[in-house]
Amino acid sequence: MKRPLTKEQRIAKQIVDVTNDVTLDLDDIGRAIANAHPTMSYNRIIMIAESAVDEKENTESHIDLNTHLMREGY
Repeated sequence: MKRPLTKEQRIAKQIVDVTNDVTLDLDDIGRAIANAHPTMSYNRIIMIAESAVDEKENTESHIDLNTHLMREGY
C-alpha cells in the first residue's frame, strides 16, 4: 500500500511540473519574484534551491522525483 505524499513532497512535485514547461522564461520568472514578492519569499526560494544543490551533490546518481517517491514507498 502506498503511503500518501507529504505536503513537502506534493509541493516539490508541483515545482518540478511547473518548471518543466520549456516555454517558460525562467529569467523572467526570477525577475518577477524578485520585484513583486516579499524578500522572505525570495529567501525561501533560495533555500529550496540550495537544498536541492546539496542533495544533488551528495547522491550517487540522478533519479527523477517519481522514481524517488516510488523507492520511498509513496
